[in-house]
Amino acid sequence: MVEEFGFGPWMVWIDGFGGVWVSPSPRVSVGTAWAGKSHHLAIVGDLLPYHASVLREGDWYIMAAEGPVSVNGKPVDGYHIISPDDVAELGGGVRMRFSWPQPLSNSVRVEVLSGHPTLPRAEVVILIDSMCLLGPTSDCHVVVPHWSSQVALLNRSGQLWIHCKDKLLVAGREVSGRSVIQPPCRVRGREISFFIEPLGQ
Repeated sequence: MVEEFGFGPWMVWIDGFGGVWVSPSPRVSVGTAWAGKSHHLAIVGDLLPYHASVLREGDWYIMAAEGPVSVNGKPVDGYHIISPDDVAELGGGVRMRFSWPQPLSNSVRVEVLSGHPTLPRAEVVILIDSMCLLGPTSDCHVVVPHWSSQVALLNRSGQLWIHCKDKLLVAGREVSGRSVIQPPCRVRGREISFFIEPLGQ
């Protein structure tokens, strides 16, 4: 099913790194229930089925508490505007840190600090606004140490684009620069190798 947001969520399975859960939706729910439900981040932990939501309103991200939530140790009664490096605790000890590693992008990296696994299993969660940058440097949303180049996944007018200065093979087709891609697809470069899998569509 293609939604009004165009696509997503999807998993990016990076060889030698693991999974990345990515959603372009301006509203992502967080909880335990998951059956391929679109834009719902499922975490295995002591949570309600729909425990909280993260909303994107312009340049702001907002935590909406539907169950017990605290941010930086302070209980959230209703809503909280998320700031860089905020740590939210949901329910029975599920701790999540929010960061904006790339100054040219309003996309957010979410790390589950408490070790509770997501479903599917992801090393990092990205709430993508316009761009998700993958590469070896600390200003990337997803830091992949064994790569030497950066790859940008772009959310443009309901389509998913890829951009890299190096030539890539996308689903067996050679692309360079910027190109529209259609998941599911395998992306390969010199040391770059990952698979993009749509979820809940």
